[in-house]
Amino acid sequence: SQMGLMTVIFGLGLTGLQAGQQAASVLVLYAVHHSLAKSCLFLGCRGISKRFISALYLPALALAGLPFTSGAAAKIGFKELVAGLEGPWQDLSAVFLPMSSLGTTLLVLHFMRIVQQPGEAEAGGDKKAMFVMMMSLFAVALVFWLWPATVPTALHSLQPVKIWQALWPVLLGCLLFFLWQKIAVWHESRVAGCDTALVADRHDSVEPDNAFQSFLERIEEKNWQSAGDRPLSVYFSGVDLQLRKAEKILGRWVVVGLTFLLLSIILYFLA
Repeated sequence: SQMGLMTVIFGLGLTGLQAGQQAASVLVLYAVHHSLAKSCLFLGCRGISKRFISALYLPALALAGLPFTSGAAAKIGFKELVAGLEGPWQDLSAVFLPMSSLGTTLLVLHFMRIVQQPGEAEAGGDKKAMFVMMMSLFAVALVFWLWPATVPTALHSLQPVKIWQALWPVLLGCLLFFLWQKIAVWHESRVAGCDTALVADRHDSVEPDNAFQSFLERIEEKNWQSAGDRPLSVYFSGVDLQLRKAEKILGRWVVVGLTFLLLSIILYFLA
């Protein structure tokens, strides 16, 4: 999604000379922000010690555009670029930019949940990776306030209206992630209760080779009976399977080539 936003910035810069000059500046700011924040997350996956693992929330939420971070300043620069353009760009950015922040928030919180699981973070950490990660962390927090080219944009991001525009998608993403976790825990405990009941009620007449298959079938039957409908896991697994199939199809060279050709034809007639 971050690469997509930078591609949009590049495309907006092709609409005119003045827009191109402003887009070049915003594109550099966005690329610097993204590279610094993402490098922190990559290095923090294995190289950071457990006691510093919470520090990864700063670059993670910076990618989502949390206020007072480089991500907020970069997205403010994007909005200022769009504000000077004609056409539907302002309306589109008002919808899709918050959606991007919301989706990124959910993604990075899921990433943090995985990283914080036992065994993911190293007890002592890699000292070299730790040093580079901390330097990147300080850069994420400070570079946009010290680099002369970014100071004006960073100051604009401190306006109350700008703070709220950057804050509410992140807050909504945190709320949705919290509800998602609660639902997941509730569903796992419910399925575990069904599993326990089935284990206690399992017939000894089942052949050893077919015991596991029969066990799974009875779990499914128990879930259907207790819920009165399909269990949540059936829906989620079905959606996940369809998304994986769609992603595999979209990754084929034939589909990519035809899509690129179609987009080129559309852009030709829109020009």
